[in-house]
Amino acid sequence: MSEVNLGSSVGQWVVEYPQTADVFETLQISYCCEGDQSVEEACWKNGLWRAPRGEFESSRDARSVAPI
Repeated sequence: MSEVNLGSSVGQWVVEYPQTADVFETLQISYCCEGDQSVEEACWKNGLWRAPRGEFESSRDARSVAPI
């Protein structure tokens, strides 16, 4: 896994941490068609003043790995 941050693309967040897709959907941020834009840029375009950093970090930390 690579390091993701607010400058990382929305698509990269979803690839690295699939559970963040729910957060993006709640915020009405496209991670498919516009997935190449950074999280910061997407938040600005959607009228969010500040990216909900705590939400993304919580989703990333909630990742669980299913046994094979």
